[in-house]
Amino acid sequence: MPSAKPQPWEQLADPETGQLVTRVPFDALFVTTSVEVDSGNLVFNVFSAIERIRVPADLLEKFLGAKTDERRHRFAQRFGALLEPSAAAYESGRHREPFEIWDRFQWEFSYLLGLVAAVREGADVVRDPADDYAVRGLRIIRGGTLSDLLKPRTWRERSRAERRELAAAVIQQRTWFLVNISRLRPGLVAERTLGKFRFVLQGGNHAGTSLLGAITGQFLVTATGSGFASCSACGNVFVPKRRQPAFGKRRYCAQCGRTAALRHAKAEYRKREREKRLAQKGAL
Repeated sequence: MPSAKPQPWEQLADPETGQLVTRVPFDALFVTTSVEVDSGNLVFNVFSAIERIRVPADLLEKFLGAKTDERRHRFAQRFGALLEPSAAAYESGRHREPFEIWDRFQWEFSYLLGLVAAVREGADVVRDPADDYAVRGLRIIRGGTLSDLLKPRTWRERSRAERRELAAAVIQQRTWFLVNISRLRPGLVAERTLGKFRFVLQGGNHAGTSLLGAITGQFLVTATGSGFASCSACGNVFVPKRRQPAFGKRRYCAQCGRTAALRHAKAEYRKREREKRLAQKGAL
C-alpha cells in the first residue's frame, strides 16, 4: 500500500501549541434560521427569524471540513448563507446557493493555504497555480517578467525561487478577490453599557459580518500566523492537539488516529523489507 503524502500546509500549525490562531475581533454573524435543500441548492428564507451569534475561532476549519452536501446543510443551518442575498432574493423571499458554489470556495481556501505553506517553508511549488485554477474553470492572471513575453517559459523551466515568487503573487491576487467579494472591512461597535467602542472586522452590505467575510478574515490570520493540519489518511482538515511533526512526517485526525498510523507503519515496514531483499539479491 503506497504511503500517503503529507499535505504541505501542515507546516502552518503553531509549532508550540498546534492550535489554529484566528484571534480576530469580528462583528456578529446574523444567521437566517430557515434553510432547506432543493435540487442541489441551499435555499434560505430571507424573511425567517434572524439569530445573532459570535464567530467561532474555528469557523474556517469547520467550513473546510463540511465536504458533503449533508454537512454543508448542517453548517448553513448553524452559520447561515455564504453569500449575501440579492435584491431579487428579497423580492421572492428565497436566496439560493448551489452546493457547487460552496465546493468552489472550499477548494480555493484549501488550495491557497497549501500555497501559503509552500511559500513560507521554502518548498517547491510543483504545479502552475494558473493551471490548477483553470481545471476548476477559474481564470487568474499569470505572473511573469517582460522577458517572458519575448521568450515564454514553462512552469518547470523556471527556478524554484521564481515559482515561489509567482505563487506568492497568486496568493496576493486571490486574497484581494476574496476581501473584495466578501466586502471585508474594519468597523466600530458601540459598547453601550461601557460607553466605549470596540474595533471589529465586518463584511457585507449590512450590519454584522457576512459568513464569507468571517471565513476570509480567519484565512488572512491563518496565512500570516498559525494554521491547522490535513490528515495524512483521509485528507480532512483538523486542529492538532500537539506540536506539529517535523516536515515530511504524517499527522492523523482523531477519526483515523492509531489505526491509520499502524497501517502506514506496516506498509513502510513491508516496503523496507522488500527493498532489503532486492538489495541482497543484487549483491549475489
